[in-house]
Amino acid sequence: MTRPEPVKNEEAEVIGIHKPGKPRDLPASYRPISLLSGLGKLFEKNLKTRLSDHLLGKGLIIDEQFGFPAHSCPQQVLRLVEYVSEGFETE
Repeated sequence: MTRPEPVKNEEAEVIGIHKPGKPRDLPASYRPISLLSGLGKLFEKNLKTRLSDHLLGKGLIIDEQFGFPAHSCPQQVLRLVEYVSEGFETE
């Protein structure tokens, strides 16, 4: 039985950016970054927009869902702090 190989979603070229003040002869002195294709970025942005619009339009995203428009990590942290504070006040 053969298994299909996963489709390559995206390929990137990885290059190293020298860290200031570090010796250039050590590999640890470089920060790796991935260079992605512009076409891949455009496809991802288009897919994200269409998926987000569809889910929000159908009411499939609940208010507690984070990671979509109008919700961010700092808001989630503030919500957690609020829950913990309320817990201390009720005990």
